[in-house]
Amino acid sequence: MLYLDIAIVAGETAGLVFSIGKHGWWGQFVYYTQWSNYLLLLTTAVHLFCLLRRKMPAAVERCKYYATCMTTVTFAVTVGILIPWYGHPDFFLLQSNGLFHHLLCPILAVASLPFLTRIRKKDSALAMIPTVIYGIVLYTLNYFRMTDGPYPFLRVHEQPWYMSVVWFVALAAAAYGIATGLRRLSGRKREREV
Repeated sequence: MLYLDIAIVAGETAGLVFSIGKHGWWGQFVYYTQWSNYLLLLTTAVHLFCLLRRKMPAAVERCKYYATCMTTVTFAVTVGILIPWYGHPDFFLLQSNGLFHHLLCPILAVASLPFLTRIRKKDSALAMIPTVIYGIVLYTLNYFRMTDGPYPFLRVHEQPWYMSVVWFVALAAAAYGIATGLRRLSGRKREREV
């Protein structure tokens, strides 16, 4: 687990440097990708610190699980929506911050799940809340033309209103499904499940 945490922190730091170069400091925060990956960076750094101290609060494990769910949503949207929509898989998965934020760090985070032992059943629902909040905020900003996208399914003025609803529900359901699947991969103690 220690080496996975170190690799995640290193990968996220490299991704941060590339992302700032690509989008600027503030410009990058319109992307779900950055929110999910920086949450993973923060929670993994805290998790690493707790590992080194040999004292792991349950809340730290759960926050790392939530961040892992978010970066897995990032990976799923990249592979399942953005690459089919735009093409160019090398751009999304192998270049710049995409190599770290879309591919390597999500994979490393999922690989660390068996070491998280205090993930509860209700954490699957809690893990989808950041995704739902991001969707509500960005759909609202797009509706009032305060931003454009950044993802094609967020552009409410370029699709029928009901498609925005369909996309929102589908993405929320996918976030919940991913969280449920990842909870099953965790090394949770079954007697502690609620």
